[in-house]
Amino acid sequence: MIYSEPKSIIREGIIKQMIKIGFPEKKANVHAFNSNNKRCFEFYVCPVCKAKNIELPTNCVICKTLLASAPFLARTNNSSL
Repeated sequence: MIYSEPKSIIREGIIKQMIKIGFPEKKANVHAFNSNNKRCFEFYVCPVCKAKNIELPTNCVICKTLLASAPFLARTNNSSL
């Protein structure tokens, strides 16, 4: 995975900041637990640090990368991220 530092983009007087987004892999496991210590049967693996995350969209609990699914991003307006 290649990563470069985010850069500001200036076009027509508008400054846009690039953000880091990861598309996690969904896995099944009977040994995963959520923040309330309840058993979960599926979780998402962060593509950056490989930490387990229980729900989407969220920020990774370890590296703080925004984790989202492609369908979620397709439905979302850029200003609400």
